[in-house]
Amino acid sequence: MLNLEDITLILQNKIPFQTFGQTAEHMGMLHADQIWVLLFQQQRLQKKFGTILLEKNLITSNELHDLLEQFQQHNAMASKCLE
Repeated sequence: MLNLEDITLILQNKIPFQTFGQTAEHMGMLHADQIWVLLFQQQRLQKKFGTILLEKNLITSNELHDLLEQFQQHNAMASKCLE
């Protein structure tokens, strides 16, 4: 959908806190449906961080489970603070 030149141009014009897709759409280089397809492909191809840690034997599955529980608790507390 995009060549290297297009990607470079989008990155050069990207505003802080704006996503790559938003910039590409604003510049008329991608449509919303194309962005959705690209995001789906990216999610499908990328491994989750926890999976990488497990594969490299940097943590055990029990340690990963404990960390995920801690993150969920932290996020729940943080969202209550924002209310």
